[in-house]
Amino acid sequence: MEDRKYRKLREAQYFLGQMVASEARREEFMYNLSAFASAARSVMQYACRDTQADAAAKRWYDTQCHSFPSLKFFKNQRDLNVHTHPLTPSLAVTQHFADTVHVSDSPGWTLKDEAGHLIRAGRTPPPPKPAPPTDPPLPAQFRYYFEDWPLKEDVVTLCTKYLEDIVAMIEDGEQKGLLPP
Repeated sequence: MEDRKYRKLREAQYFLGQMVASEARREEFMYNLSAFASAARSVMQYACRDTQADAAAKRWYDTQCHSFPSLKFFKNQRDLNVHTHPLTPSLAVTQHFADTVHVSDSPGWTLKDEAGHLIRAGRTPPPPKPAPPTDPPLPAQFRYYFEDWPLKEDVVTLCTKYLEDIVAMIEDGEQKGLLPP
């Protein structure tokens, strides 16, 4: 039978993928973030339960939870999400626009005789205006940030790091015989 922590880990990975796919749709992104936080936290809760009967395993678990800043941060975020208010990271939208400014000058000229009398005057025709840019505008970029996370990672990058930290912890516990494989 499949281990429950790996099933929840795949569930968290799925919701992380959904977050990436829905970045431009804020409400959808928030739903996927909430589901991600719950699934990932379940992996940690399963590991916690698996270590309760053994004092050495429990000490290992507690040490691991304090060794990875992302584990503590997301525990608090998930608890807030469930018990206080939905997760609401800040959103930064970047949009690049391109435009062309055409500046030209048409120099004037004069032709005078030896006495300085004007024979003819004119202007050089201006160059033709360049064609407007045909490149399509770049799509907007949506990035979410937790204001209370002390580093600069956006939410997707931080969630990816969180999953990597969970996997590292679980693999360490299994290799040491403190968690069931």
